[in-house]
Amino acid sequence: MPLSFPRAATAHIELPAALEGKTLIEDKRSHTVVAETYKAKGAAVRVAVAPGEYRVLVRRGTTLSRCEVTSGGTVELDQCTSEALDVETTKGGEQPIFEHPTMIEVSLFAGAERHDAYTDTLEAFGYHEGVMPLSAGISLAGLRQWLPHVWLGGLASTESTSEWTRATDGLYPQRFSATTTTVQGAARAFTELGESSFYTYLQFTIGLGIGRTQHRDQSDMETRDTYFGPALSASYGVGWQGHRLGLGLAYTMEYAHVIDNLVGDTHASGGHRFGLAGSWSF
Repeated sequence: MPLSFPRAATAHIELPAALEGKTLIEDKRSHTVVAETYKAKGAAVRVAVAPGEYRVLVRRGTTLSRCEVTSGGTVELDQCTSEALDVETTKGGEQPIFEHPTMIEVSLFAGAERHDAYTDTLEAFGYHEGVMPLSAGISLAGLRQWLPHVWLGGLASTESTSEWTRATDGLYPQRFSATTTTVQGAARAFTELGESSFYTYLQFTIGLGIGRTQHRDQSDMETRDTYFGPALSASYGVGWQGHRLGLGLAYTMEYAHVIDNLVGDTHASGGHRFGLAGSWSF
């Protein structure tokens, strides 16, 4: 099944005889790679493309050149900008070239907390959730583009549940709350929506969850506990990507099996989450 439907290649870009190196042609409007080849010095080459504006990236050794060109035109080497690269290699050769291969993304999210045997026990002991029983948090992701449609990296997040309370005869009600922190590896696959700057993506994460609980009794004495366990999530999102700035909306299902009680129940923190993200690529 194709990831996108390309326009008809009724025009061309000419790579001049003097150009040499690994060459990548990017559609400036959709930020997608339309061609990738190795251009040898000594003969001009024409690459078929759809009408539009393009950016040609040429890597030779540790130098990357960027050239702006319109379909039907020729790459003018004296008008290209060049910069030195830190060459990243693998056992099989060089990595593909991406203009902005690193992305930092910050997300704010909220949603109802999962109910299970742990929360049933709280209710059995007379605790009640707040008026707005939502969990909310923030996450920070660092991703690196390894393939044309694949980003890999890591994600750290923290979120807090709403407070549970129980009436007492003392000065204060009993109060219980929890915070879950995760550190996870992340994999994201995306596809562009036609020829626009919008895209959709699927993301999966897995790693360590750290649960922290806080309980205050009728005398306002505080008890804290910390727990560890596995954490994972699956997300579906829609985003917009500019030259460097990106924005996105996402739905995530979270699961972090981390918080225990004395009767053997374990709370799987998480549930349905809806988030707003902002990113910067470089």
